[in-house]
Amino acid sequence: MTPPPSLVPPPPSPTEPLSQEGWLAPLALAGHALLGFVLARTRGHYRGDFIFVVVALLLLWLVGLGVSRPVPARVARDRTRAWAWGVAAFFTVYGLVLSPGLNLKPEVDLRPFSLLGGLAVLLVGSCAMPVGPSSRLARWLRAARTVGFFVLPLALGLELIAASPAPLIDVWELHQQGAQALLHGQPVYGGALHAVDSYSFARTIDAYAYPPLNLLLTTAAFALTGETRHAQLACMLVGAFFFWRAARRRLEPEDPLPELLVACLLFHPRALFTLEQAWGEPLALPFLGAFVYFVGERRSTAAAVALGLLCATKQHFVLYLPLALLLPGPRWRTAALTVGTAAATFVPFLLWTPEGLWKDLVVHHLTNPFRPDSLSLPAWVEHHGGALPGWLGFAGALALWALTLARRRSPERMLLGSALVFGVFFFLGRQAFCNYYYQVGATVLAAVVASLGSRPVEEAGAGSPGGSREAQASRAPPLAA
Repeated sequence: MTPPPSLVPPPPSPTEPLSQEGWLAPLALAGHALLGFVLARTRGHYRGDFIFVVVALLLLWLVGLGVSRPVPARVARDRTRAWAWGVAAFFTVYGLVLSPGLNLKPEVDLRPFSLLGGLAVLLVGSCAMPVGPSSRLARWLRAARTVGFFVLPLALGLELIAASPAPLIDVWELHQQGAQALLHGQPVYGGALHAVDSYSFARTIDAYAYPPLNLLLTTAAFALTGETRHAQLACMLVGAFFFWRAARRRLEPEDPLPELLVACLLFHPRALFTLEQAWGEPLALPFLGAFVYFVGERRSTAAAVALGLLCATKQHFVLYLPLALLLPGPRWRTAALTVGTAAATFVPFLLWTPEGLWKDLVVHHLTNPFRPDSLSLPAWVEHHGGALPGWLGFAGALALWALTLARRRSPERMLLGSALVFGVFFFLGRQAFCNYYYQVGATVLAAVVASLGSRPVEEAGAGSPGGSREAQASRAPPLAA
């Protein structure tokens, strides 16, 4: 019987295929852990001493992008598994000492959060104990453990929404108002909504500043439950499922690495806080996860549609567009499908209120004030009496995309490059908060999933229904030159 994988790498086989990016995943996960620690301590708000930690983790990802150290594929997977287990354990243990939200009801009982958090620690800890591949009991235990990695975050999210029914943030109020307006056939864009700015409390926000895909997803949740944040919670779980499915297709059935990557996303120290504040970044996770999964399956059309929806989730997510170079098939067709999918989400609202859409999605953001409470370099410079130009974030993002595209365009490198692009874009931009960096961390995990390569040939048995297809996929050429 083949011994189960553990956190200690076995001796590599001399005939084993090489992984071209032996250190990309560990460096990516190390930066993800540092970013989680920073957000846990700061909630994504300005702290001068943590600015240098953000610089350090961005440099880690830059090294991961630039260093290519081929190692045997199994060694790379074992190395990634050990790092993922460490990050997941760190996140779940740290989560026990953090408040789940900022605007909890005074009478809320925190014991359910502690119980569920403790179960999460035990669940992650169980991944350090190998489960054999053969017996029926082993298969049942693996399935139960996998289900637990989704049920616990679902229970924590539902408990959080019940404990914080009315968060003091304008984003949530605008989502709620927008859903109600759309369900009553009233215009959403163009000054139809009003909420007090929860940063200054000195002005009224009359713009729904989020693309139509945000509105459609949150309205669907509101129609079913009366609470738009159920859309964010559902999207977190669906995005994590796509990550899990993509990783599971590449690994042996007994390998716990897919579950550990789910934990790195769903048990993030500020995942519940991001959910409580109703921020829109979690709404992009299903499309990011689907893109990674469909690219791995070489399903060009589905991957192009997923990428188009990802780009349509927020205005600056257009920076994901170069990922279209990973799509198999004719470049013009996949690029047109990606752009067309994104554009299709805007067309109904562009026909309905064209001026309102322009005012809310473009003018509102151009006239938004600079936020000195950001976890960003411009905020640090302003606190020290200086000022940086507003275009610096865009320039940094474009420079890093140029650097990424100049090197070998493997899926893992392109995805880590996009995470670094967004990290630099926010860090050098006019505002950068917890939700911004949470999305960066999710993109890093997408790169780690992509770095796992193809499903091992020895696991794709000729007698299994999908064996021949998986074996062929493992021998397929790279997705992009």
